[in-house]
Amino acid sequence: MSDPVTVPVDPTPVTDAQVGELSSVADYRTYRETGALPKAPDASGEPVADPAAGDAAASLAPEPSATPEADAASEAGRELAKRKNSLQDRIDKAVKAQREAERRAEDAERRLLDRRAPQAPPQQDERAAPAAEDYLTRAKPSADQIGSTYADYDAFIEDLTDWKLDERHAREQRASAASAATRAEQDRLATYHDRLDGVRKKHADFDAVIQGAGNLPVSDPMRDYFLESEMGPEVQRHLCMHPEECVRIAGLPPVTALAALGKIESRLEAATAGPSSVAPVTNAPDPIKPVGGRSTGASTADPSQINSVAEWQKRRSEFV
Repeated sequence: MSDPVTVPVDPTPVTDAQVGELSSVADYRTYRETGALPKAPDASGEPVADPAAGDAAASLAPEPSATPEADAASEAGRELAKRKNSLQDRIDKAVKAQREAERRAEDAERRLLDRRAPQAPPQQDERAAPAAEDYLTRAKPSADQIGSTYADYDAFIEDLTDWKLDERHAREQRASAASAATRAEQDRLATYHDRLDGVRKKHADFDAVIQGAGNLPVSDPMRDYFLESEMGPEVQRHLCMHPEECVRIAGLPPVTALAALGKIESRLEAATAGPSSVAPVTNAPDPIKPVGGRSTGASTADPSQINSVAEWQKRRSEFV
């Protein structure tokens, strides 16, 4: 026979007064699980909240996450902006310095080219009206001068026509002279380069000597001398081998500098010239000047014209 089923009994039985406070089965179940009775509703009809339940709900509610203060955020933003501005300033300064270095390099290269290469005269558009100070003959006639300089309009037109013809002729002459000067400078440079080629063949170390000297000072008289003189490249090589002498000559006045370059050229010519031809020496004694006696026309010849011993003996026998 099976054991009898024992029904568990609640150790805290509900009294009649308490049961009267339970209005539903749900309240009863809540009471059995939690041991708390529902509170009586207040005047508005809403049930009064249990303080313990409120504290429990408050303890279970998630705490709000801590946010950084506004001042701290502003300070961090300002620090970040300051760093960005500092980095941008350094970038701007570096770019500016690079551009300045490039500009200086271009200026130095332009100045070097201006000194080494002849500059062609700028071409001027004849159709453009030049300023008054650019006229080559005289000031351009003006219609305002009619009645003072010119008797009438026809006289003004005639003088204006003459002025245009004179001005055009003067400009053509100037352009022709500039073109001739350019051609002469080009020919001079071509001749100089031909001389350079000759010196390179003579001195294998010519280019090495020129490059090894570096940037030596060269005045305008020195440059002209190098281009004009046949020994110009030789003198240039000598100065590169003696830089102190080149610096000294570059600081001299034009006339003195040209004289110093001429002396160097004379020394170089003497060093490169071969031995001079010497007249053959004979064993014949010096001719004797006759004191008296008769002589033929042949004996009156200049003794310096006697070129051999036989001729000297022949002339001597005429005086015996």
